[in-house]
Amino acid sequence: NNFYKWSKAIRKLNGIEPIFSDLPEGSAPFSFPVLCEDRNVLVSECEKLGIKLEPSLAAPKKDLSGLLNPNENFQSIAKIADKVVSLPVHQALSNQKINLIINAVTNAMTHI
Repeated sequence: NNFYKWSKAIRKLNGIEPIFSDLPEGSAPFSFPVLCEDRNVLVSECEKLGIKLEPSLAAPKKDLSGLLNPNENFQSIAKIADKVVSLPVHQALSNQKINLIINAVTNAMTHI
């Protein structure tokens, strides 16, 4: 249910879009990953409201010893890495808490 609450809320916002539009049958995600053009502002504005969001993807490290493909540029991931944020969606969140977080994200997006 929380996944679909986020889906509905995100559709109304500019500058943020879900990475996945639907869930496979029986899935119970822990987070709702989105792309946000200005992730740092979103994270910062939500933190001011007491909501800590996870900037959840970093560009792949290429200088690790033993890497099987050290010449791979990982262009697809590198292009979106600084835009991904994980919004909480796990089912342990109450309706009140998820609505509070949705309101914080909505408010934060007015600053972007």
